[in-house]
Formats: sequence, structure tokens, C-alpha cells
Amino acid sequence: MIEVLGYYKKNVNYEIEYNKSINVVNIETELMSDECIPHRESTGCMIWLDKDMLLGEMECISPTISEVDIHKENIEDGESGTPQLRINFEEKPIGLCITEDRLIIIFDNEKEIEKKSISSNIVFYLNDSKVIALECSSFKVVEE
Repeated sequence: MIEVLGYYKKNVNYEIEYNKSINVVNIETELMSDECIPHRESTGCMIWLDKDMLLGEMECISPTISEVDIHKENIEDGESGTPQLRINFEEKPIGLCITEDRLIIIFDNEKEIEKKSISSNIVFYLNDSKVIALECSSFKVVEE
């Protein structure tokens, strides 16, 4: 489970890559360093956070490819900025829906989206303060 604790007003750029041949999604920021601490979100997802609880890197290994499109109309806008995160391990599958222009990582498809928070080229979809999905734009697909 990924929980949003607050928002940092620093602008962070995300580099997103999906390696199709090994089914791995990697999100990296300029904040990634040796000081970042790894957190296991689920069996197939590791997240590295810096000292301010900001995303340094996320790696989702073998997400379940899904046709579920979580995009909905009239979702309330949340706060802007870079989310500060708390990670708690939860045994569950991660879903992935990918189109030409969007890559969506689904952490929980049973909860309804209540609001969204935009940080650079990632939209964080939230239910209460829990991240239930990430919608990424400006991503690269590798087909080795």
C-alpha cells in the first residue's frame, strides 16, 4: 500500500520505461541516490524513497497485463506538488494497462478513484490518501 503523507513543492521529473520483453516498468527520478531507502510495496513492486519521502525509483516486475482502463471523468483535483509517500507491504498483484499514449500501473482496482494529483508527467489516483493507480505519460517502450 502506498499512502500520501503530504506534498512537497519541489518539481520532480519522472523517466518512465516499460521493457516489454521482460515485463518490467521502471520509474526513475533525479532524486535517486545511494541514500534512498528501498521499500517493498508488494511481491512485484519495490520503491526507493529519499529522506523527504519522495520517490527516487519504482520498479514493478511482471505486472498483470490488464484491459482495465481506470480513466474516469469528473475526478476531483487533489493537491499539486510531489507526493511524500509511506510504503506498507501488502501481498497483492499489480496491474498494467498500456496504450500508445498512457501507461497505467494499477495497485488496487477494487477501490473507486476519489481524486487525482498531478506531478510532472504522472497522475496519482487516490482513494482517501491511498494511491490506487499511477497514470504515466511520456514513457518509453523497450522491445529487446
